[in-house]
Amino acid sequence: MDGNHLDLSFTKHSHETYAFGTVESGALGFTYRRETLVAVPKTVNLVVPGEVHDGHAASGQGWSYRMSYVSPENVREASIGLWGRDRGLPFIRKGVIEAPDLAALFRSLYIRLREHALDELEASTLWILFISETLKRHGEYPEKRLLRPDIHKAVEFLRENADGEVSLKELADLVSLSPWHFLRTFSRATGLTPHAYLSQARVRRAEKLLRSGTAPADAAVAVGFADQSHLTRWFRKILGTTPAAFRREIS
Repeated sequence: MDGNHLDLSFTKHSHETYAFGTVESGALGFTYRRETLVAVPKTVNLVVPGEVHDGHAASGQGWSYRMSYVSPENVREASIGLWGRDRGLPFIRKGVIEAPDLAALFRSLYIRLREHALDELEASTLWILFISETLKRHGEYPEKRLLRPDIHKAVEFLRENADGEVSLKELADLVSLSPWHFLRTFSRATGLTPHAYLSQARVRRAEKLLRSGTAPADAAVAVGFADQSHLTRWFRKILGTTPAAFRREIS
């Protein structure tokens, strides 16, 4: 995904995928793992699945960037090839990696894929070179962090019922907590309020529908937003683009 922004801010959100990117110009500021980071050209900025982050311009000129979202399974497969065994999903602690060689490799792969200038063999080779070197330098395999059972239950409920109306009391009753206690516990555990988590789940569903060819207005209604403009507001907050522009980019 390409972007060029002067004043756009991303709200707090997380991804189900890994996200790798490079800044083309300006500076991108974001909060990640309780640190305030700045990504500039010749660095790689990234987030791992489930880690909450935001985004904003860190300079008056804004920033332009290239970003790619990679499925956990693809990264896991690369990890197995690198280490010779399945150690689970790799964790990368740093949100900004100061590595001009990795940034150049990612940028070359991204641009040439967009221009359809790579065959499958060359694209696969460049990807393996990039992810393997990134994991060799920064990959970790910490013990899996699990949500406490009641919060996990609420998260699953939100995912399964994202297209409907969900109340705070309903969620609190589901896990036998008071609304105040549930809100505080959920936010601490996930980094998001229940409302933000629900909106994010809806955006993810809409993204899949858009990829399958569904029109933005139809996708908005299908995932539980009031209308297309409601979807567009949240889509921009999380993905930095509109549903219509997203469809054009993936077509």
